[in-house]
Amino acid sequence: MVNKYIFFTALIVYGAFALFNLGFYHPDEHYQIVEFAELKNGKNQANDLAWEYNEKIRSAIQPGFFLLLINGLAELKITDPYNVMVIVRLLTALISVAVIRAFINATSGAIIPKLRLTYHLLSYFLWFIPFVNVRFSSETYACLSFLLGIVVLMRSSQDRRYFFLGILLGFSFLFRFQTAFLSLGLVLWLCFIERISFFKISLIMIGGLVMVNIGAIIDYWFYDQYTYTFVNYFIANIVNDVASSFGTSPWYFYFSEFMHLGIFPISIIVICSFLIILFFDSKNILVWVILPFIVVHSFVPHKELRFLFPIVNFIPLLIVQAFQICLKAKLFESINIVLLKGCVGVLIVINSIALVILMLSPADDEGRTSITQYIHSNYKRDVTLWYFGPMNPYRPISPKQQFYLDRNVKQLRFDPEAGKEQLDKDELNLMVAQRDFRFSNHEVFTSLKIKPLKNGIPKWIDEVKAFFHYGVPSKSYVLYEVVM
Repeated sequence: MVNKYIFFTALIVYGAFALFNLGFYHPDEHYQIVEFAELKNGKNQANDLAWEYNEKIRSAIQPGFFLLLINGLAELKITDPYNVMVIVRLLTALISVAVIRAFINATSGAIIPKLRLTYHLLSYFLWFIPFVNVRFSSETYACLSFLLGIVVLMRSSQDRRYFFLGILLGFSFLFRFQTAFLSLGLVLWLCFIERISFFKISLIMIGGLVMVNIGAIIDYWFYDQYTYTFVNYFIANIVNDVASSFGTSPWYFYFSEFMHLGIFPISIIVICSFLIILFFDSKNILVWVILPFIVVHSFVPHKELRFLFPIVNFIPLLIVQAFQICLKAKLFESINIVLLKGCVGVLIVINSIALVILMLSPADDEGRTSITQYIHSNYKRDVTLWYFGPMNPYRPISPKQQFYLDRNVKQLRFDPEAGKEQLDKDELNLMVAQRDFRFSNHEVFTSLKIKPLKNGIPKWIDEVKAFFHYGVPSKSYVLYEVVM
């Protein structure tokens, strides 16, 4: 009964994340899915899209899925882009909660009874897990497909499960090619630890190949050319090393970045849990799945923390199993029980605060979509939006954005040195700037009234986030009206 209450609470919490996490966490989540789908809807041209389109390195399975969704919603007269994305995130949240529940049920046998409630709570509510699981991103859907593969493997005893496992691993691969290393680790675990037969391994391979070729058919529909996008991806980003042009990081990047952004002491607990499993339970499936995935990503020069999102749903199982090892070794017996309960209480409070803050925040650090949604909802007449430098919320990177574009909004870059003559007195002038922008430092603004309208991220959330992340300065945008 308790688990049912947890499940329904998770539905509410994930629904809230879907409602409040506006926009996209990383441009790839939008420009390589949503804008790609808009090409097939005739709202984009090929030269409007990100460079990945011309290189044909993006699998079309997720843009195709999105196209089906938005066209289905259009039949229901739901076309407002902000409402469409809320529905897409809600659908993703529903799928995620269902998959997580199935994964919990499939793996709870490995957890001692007195820790199962903790495992359930962590699986749904570890502070960053709901955020990742409402994103309509390749990382999220790759993770969910892989989790379902583990469920099929553990919940069935028939040989045909290996074929369906291959199908789901193939899905995961099509959503994000890098999950091939998760699948490789799983297959090696099945070979050397479970010692399954060659026939069963063959069933996995056949299922995977079926999905890869279905993916190629979908790519043919999308690109009008028969191609294997994963081969193109390997040539572009590995052989030609195009990815490194977006920045490189040292091999220890994921460790240091997670230490910084994972929130202390939760980040320490996660890292220590993995090390405990690695050294004291080396045959654990988590070791075989996670270790090669992290090692390979650590040696690729271009690194981003989101590249590890496909393994976030394994972290609760990792923590609880590591704790079981510590209990078995009686490591906590010498610790005062009051002190131990106090530490657990502090962790619960930290996690709860982080969960609420992340729930009520937009997906990005600037609150761009919060700004554009405010303009979309409140201004139907022609307006001019002035921005500084590259801070155009409608176009944060160079490819064009059509999905959220409001035709009544003209976007122009403001030059403080050019004076107020560049403002159009006959139109409504709006201006967007980062929160710490000092208008008083520029003479042009002394004769203008700058009226704040909308914070991309509420100020109190910004301040709490800065505290948790060691004083990282705010990048939040603020929308103003320029009163002439």
